[in-house]
Amino acid sequence: MCGIFGVLSPYLKGNHQSIHEHKEKVNCALNLLAHRGPDGAGIWSSAEHGLILGHRRLSIIDVTDKGHQPFIDNKYGNVLTYNGEIYNYLELHNDYLSKYSFLSKSDTEVIYKLYLEKGNDTPIHLNGMFAFALWDNKRKNLFLSRDLLGEKPLYYSLIDGAFTFSSEIKPLAHFIGLNKLNIKSESISDFMSLGYIPGTNTIYEEIKELPPGYSLCVDGNLNVTLTPYDKLQIPQSKQITTSNEALEELDVLLRDSIKLRLRSDVDVGVFLSGGIDSGLIMALAAQLKPGIQAFSFSSDAEDLDEINLASEVAEKYGSKINKIIINQSELKDNIVNILSMYGEPFADASAIPSYYVSKHTSTFLKVALVGDGGDEVFGGYRRYQLSAAQDRVKKYFSKRNLMLSGKVIKSFLPSNNLYRSKLDFIKRAAEVLSLDELDAFLYQRGQGLNRSDFFKFGARLDGNSAFLNELLHAKSFTSILEKSMFMDLICELPYDLLVKMDIASMANSLEVRSPFLDKRLVRFGLSLPDNLKATALNSKVLLRQLAKRYLPANIASAPKKGFEVPFIQWLKTDLKAFCHDVFMSDSAFIYEYFDCRVTKDFILKSLNNGTVDDLKKVWLFFCLEVWNIGLKSSLESKHGTTHARN
Repeated sequence: MCGIFGVLSPYLKGNHQSIHEHKEKVNCALNLLAHRGPDGAGIWSSAEHGLILGHRRLSIIDVTDKGHQPFIDNKYGNVLTYNGEIYNYLELHNDYLSKYSFLSKSDTEVIYKLYLEKGNDTPIHLNGMFAFALWDNKRKNLFLSRDLLGEKPLYYSLIDGAFTFSSEIKPLAHFIGLNKLNIKSESISDFMSLGYIPGTNTIYEEIKELPPGYSLCVDGNLNVTLTPYDKLQIPQSKQITTSNEALEELDVLLRDSIKLRLRSDVDVGVFLSGGIDSGLIMALAAQLKPGIQAFSFSSDAEDLDEINLASEVAEKYGSKINKIIINQSELKDNIVNILSMYGEPFADASAIPSYYVSKHTSTFLKVALVGDGGDEVFGGYRRYQLSAAQDRVKKYFSKRNLMLSGKVIKSFLPSNNLYRSKLDFIKRAAEVLSLDELDAFLYQRGQGLNRSDFFKFGARLDGNSAFLNELLHAKSFTSILEKSMFMDLICELPYDLLVKMDIASMANSLEVRSPFLDKRLVRFGLSLPDNLKATALNSKVLLRQLAKRYLPANIASAPKKGFEVPFIQWLKTDLKAFCHDVFMSDSAFIYEYFDCRVTKDFILKSLNNGTVDDLKKVWLFFCLEVWNIGLKSSLESKHGTTHARN
């Protein structure tokens, strides 16, 4: 796992002085990526091509100097800088590359030699997480690509006659110049709806995100072409015939995925919670690699602590469990610093414990297996049970009648602040039934404002997300459940959950690997009938059957418990004074987009006596303001200027 950065510009061609000056700037950008690769740094430049490629290395496969990057082929003049892990690199070597001699034992060189064979079709053969840029000297173009699920990030910009790319937004923004960037209003709107910014957009007009499963070619004249090399699709016909057949295939695929992800020249551990996903990974990893260590989060907030369940699994397989004990005051003390790491507004509160678990784990090892993707692929969220229930009742009631029923049920329910109680679930189910599709999607994910909220707060923004609307109406689905899960797989997973884990782990120079995101497993999950994913009464139907083989019964049957922090309570207590100081000022950033009087009044009342849903909205305003505070600090220290806003 590493950090990559590069710049291509016709204005640099033949200009050795400009190349030298830009190398210094690239070196500064690489320093901002040093946490992603503390084991080494490299820069390659060419005045002939107007090109500079940089790399920060976290050495995992072939930890010798032979694995140094950028990888340079002096014979052909090609150069590669790469971030990620290709788990099937040994198979690729045997299948396609036996005629080549190799200088190293790294997966980096396998990618490069495979490119010599397959050209732009290279990414489709890779099983792993990756983002890379390869200069093709024959074609005179730069070829960039990103993995199918979006595990590894890649951002780029075309401004001032230069194409620039980076593993993170912040180094790219600083390289371009913060005073040259314009804040994108559409991204503010999407953030306030979702708690993250989805799709190709970032917070800046001038910086884009390369979508998962895409490649990008840019030539010496800066002509850019984006091409999907692969995409996730729901099969038209489901091949699985019985649950026993599906169970056996799941067992084989998950075991092989874990086996591939244990390939490493350094020690590998497991993030172990008390849930099914990480428990299965722990169980199978311990069988494949006896003695593998587990790392578990223990909290002084009793309702969030799963250390006893995690210990049961570790003990069952004779593995040592390292308990990472974190008190809640330690978490909240660094909220501002942690959220600022994301380079743009980000409101997923689980980023905070994810950062600390990564920090503590990184003192023991460089690589950890995690359970990310299990919920999205195999039906783990409670909202999927509601979707399954909707699929059953829609046979008998029209959409209009369901919406009316939801409104009637809501009117009879008492006000309830007990988050995740049974009454809360009924209330939320009624709410979902009463809403149209877009607002129901937003409500179930529990992060942000719906369209009526934008109106209520006097927003100078369009709360009707173009990105989400396009996804919701892009294709037909056979069921509400199928649509809900697919939307999460291509929206929430790559643009929220994987971003959260990438930044939280790499900030601590820790590589995390997700067995459930092996593209074979994901496609297997997409091929399953709905009743093996979720029903109205149960989640993770097939995965629970597998869990019964390997995990204690109380874990295999336990409901999902998220990796959470009590941010609602913090807003009412420890963060209350900070919020008052920030939001009492009429010059707060959020008031450029929302009516000052109405929004300020709502925030202050919510901090004193707001519901859980009210305080979730306050958290969004808080995270947006925290991002701006960090940005303002950077601007004042470097330029003393402010951004334009569109």
